[in-house]
Amino acid sequence: MAQLYRQTSNKEQCDTTSCRHRAQKGREPTLYKRLALTPMAIPAKIKSHWKSCMLYFHPDKGGHTGVAQQITAAATVLLDPESRRQYDLKINA
Repeated sequence: MAQLYRQTSNKEQCDTTSCRHRAQKGREPTLYKRLALTPMAIPAKIKSHWKSCMLYFHPDKGGHTGVAQQITAAATVLLDPESRRQYDLKINA
C-alpha cells in the first residue's frame, strides 16, 4: 500500500490506496506523490505533510508499518538537499 495525502476544503487528511495497479504498469508513485507534494515544496511543507501522515499511519496508532516506512523514507530523501537534488535528476532524466 502507498500513502496519498489530499486536501479537501482546505482540510488536510491522509488516505491509503493500493499501488498494485500502478506497480504492474511500472509506474510507482514519486516520493512527492507519496507525500502529496509538488517538486517545489519547501522543507517546512514536507515536514508538515510527513507529520500529519505519520500521526495517521504510525503502527502505534493502528496504522500500517510498511506505509509508515515509505512515508518516512520519502521525507528523508526530500529533506536532505543533496539526496533531493540527486532524486530530482533521476526522475527528470
